[in-house]
Amino acid sequence: VSPRISFQDFLDICREYGLDESEGHRVAAMLESSLILIRSSTMNGGEDKMLYLRPMNLIDELLREVDPDLKLLENERKVLHQREGEYAEMEREYSSIARRAKRYAQMHVMGIISVLSAKYSFFAYLVYSDGDFALGWDIMEPVTYLYGIFFGNLAIVYIAFFGIQFEVPGYISRVTERRIKHICEKEGFDLEHFSKLKNDISELTLQVRPPESLVLRPPIDLSGISDDIRKQS
Repeated sequence: VSPRISFQDFLDICREYGLDESEGHRVAAMLESSLILIRSSTMNGGEDKMLYLRPMNLIDELLREVDPDLKLLENERKVLHQREGEYAEMEREYSSIARRAKRYAQMHVMGIISVLSAKYSFFAYLVYSDGDFALGWDIMEPVTYLYGIFFGNLAIVYIAFFGIQFEVPGYISRVTERRIKHICEKEGFDLEHFSKLKNDISELTLQVRPPESLVLRPPIDLSGISDDIRKQS
């Protein structure tokens, strides 16, 4: 059985099932994402001329040749176990830091809201109160006008420098990120090493899978195919 088929033959098979050429290309892309085949254009660019079936079989054979007794695989599993243990411990500490940083950011926003509320309440008191410190609208009108102009210009400067609009969720996220970095530096938490551990675990997890698992395939996504063809499948 040949491990490859011409792309034109593949399109002919698709037409037998009622798919046009564009749908055939979509099916090829879905099969490739499921590791069932690989297109020639993926390897050398250009147009699709050939489909290579079950490309993971090649990787399976290479693994068996390089590591027939699975010693290399076993060593990588040990390293993965160590990395996962270290990462789990750091993740617990990081989660605590992230929660503290988010609480700080939320309290920061609540503080700003409280200050603004107190400020406008004080302005209202100065305008409408009958107390000793009341100034009346004749005096407070230019004060509030100048105050509004000042903070309006301040907001424009903020947007000009940071290139963003002020939004509470985005502001909380930025404050949280800065607070996380501050706490990590203060408490000696190595963010760079934490990130590297996560990447190492992802890479090792792919490497230590048993060779048998490489020939298993995830379900094919048929969502892009018409209902009639899906029923036939």
